[in-house]
Amino acid sequence: MSKDPRAKQTDELIVRTFLEIMQKKPLNKITVKEICDKAQINRTTFYKHYLDVYDLNEKIEKGLFESYYGLFEVLETNGIEQGIIEMLSRIKQNADTYKLLFGANKNSFFNEKLAEFIYNEITPLLCETPLFGKQVENVWFYNFLVWGCGGFVHNWVANGMQEPVEDVAAFMEKMIANNIKPIFKHNN
Repeated sequence: MSKDPRAKQTDELIVRTFLEIMQKKPLNKITVKEICDKAQINRTTFYKHYLDVYDLNEKIEKGLFESYYGLFEVLETNGIEQGIIEMLSRIKQNADTYKLLFGANKNSFFNEKLAEFIYNEITPLLCETPLFGKQVENVWFYNFLVWGCGGFVHNWVANGMQEPVEDVAAFMEKMIANNIKPIFKHNN
């Protein structure tokens, strides 16, 4: 069941207003009153959509994560580089939101949540069997992969995503190929 158009429009207004405020203030300094005043809505309207500012932030993050589910099929069907291209394209489509969520002017754990999401949802698709005899070494490997690639993408976003998606994806794929690609399911 989808929201009626007015509720959807109000929700988009709340999110847009919240993101505008977040450009100037960390999450823990933003209030519902401030969002309502700037969006010119009443608090009751806000609370029909969200419990509080943290719930709003969490739902924005969740929406971004959910946008990756189609990516899993691309990764499994077309391999690592195409999967990376698709992921980076989605990030670029939501550039302003990602810049805010990755930014230092925020009291959030977005990087950690994103890494955990990728660790739990994507890394199992990459390898058919455990790579190492010791479970702890598999955990270390996946963390190396997730945080290394995540740090690279974070830097690309923070620097304005000036390089084309395809160039960034090709570089990331090359780094994976040079270091760890022989163990992946999809060797191109």
